[in-house]
Amino acid sequence: MKETNVKHIKSYLQKVKAANKELTKKEHFKDLLRLLYHGEQEIEAIIDAISAGSEKTILNIPRRNKTHRGSADT
Repeated sequence: MKETNVKHIKSYLQKVKAANKELTKKEHFKDLLRLLYHGEQEIEAIIDAISAGSEKTILNIPRRNKTHRGSADT
């Protein structure tokens, strides 16, 4: 494995450990993939598909004494 890739992966791990939101971790992962696979069009298309999102808005989630809105992974 290239030395630069090792540095990118170590940096990614530190960023993910420090992040406390799923979206932030996802963005760091996409950044890592772009660094590791720069110029490979097929992989970049997959990364773009990740960017399209995988959450669905959920309306009318029943809760005690109220209705809640949110999102869920699909």
